[in-house]
Amino acid sequence: VIDEESGMYAPNNIYPPAVYKFAGSIIALALREKVGLKVKLIPAALRMALLNSFHFSMKEFEQQHPSTYRNLMKLTNDPDIKVEDLEFNFENDPKRGVTSDNVHEFVEDKAMNRLYRNYKPALDALGEGFNAITHKAQLFRYFDHDEIGQVLRGGSASFTTKEFLDNSILNGSAESQTMFKEMLDSLNDKERMTLFKFVTGRDSLPFEGISGLGTKLI
Repeated sequence: VIDEESGMYAPNNIYPPAVYKFAGSIIALALREKVGLKVKLIPAALRMALLNSFHFSMKEFEQQHPSTYRNLMKLTNDPDIKVEDLEFNFENDPKRGVTSDNVHEFVEDKAMNRLYRNYKPALDALGEGFNAITHKAQLFRYFDHDEIGQVLRGGSASFTTKEFLDNSILNGSAESQTMFKEMLDSLNDKERMTLFKFVTGRDSLPFEGISGLGTKLI
C-alpha cells in the first residue's frame, strides 16, 4: 500500500480508500503496542493523516523530490528563462497561466500538489482508520511526526553485543558463553538481525531496543 521509496502510494498504483483506512488502523495499533512496521511515511502524510495538521515546507519538498525541486527552482532563479514563453498553467486552475509575477506561487502550488493534494484521498482514508483506533489522535498528541515516524520504522537496525547479553539469560559453561560472546562480536548488522529473528520470531527491534521486549532472551 505504501511505496518504500516515496513514502506514500505510487500514483499509478492507487488502492481503494478502504485499503488505506485499514492501513491507518494497523498503524495506530502498531504505535499503541510499540511494534515497528518497517514503514516510512513522508512527514506531510504523517502530519496530515495521523496528527490532523499540515505544515508546508519547501525544504521538505526538496528532500522528498530533489530533481523536481531543482527544476522548479530554475524557473525562479535562472534569468535566462522567460516563464511566459513556456506556456505553463496552474494545475488547479488550468486557465491561469504562469507569469514572472506569479511564478513563485506556481512553484509552491506545484510542491503542495506533490506533497499532499495528489495523495489526499489516501491520506484522508489513512487518517480515518488511524483516528478510529486512537480517538482523534489523542493518544499521540505529545509526539511529533519525527517520533511517530521512528516508531513506525521500528527501532534501530541492529543491536550491540552488550545490549543482547544484558537482556539474555545464558546457560552452559563459562567457555561456551565466552564463545557465544565472541560469535556475537563477529556478526555484522544483518547477521545480528537474523539471529534476533531466530530467537524472537520478530523482524524488527522494538522502539526501545531489545529491552522493549519486556522479557529476557534465553
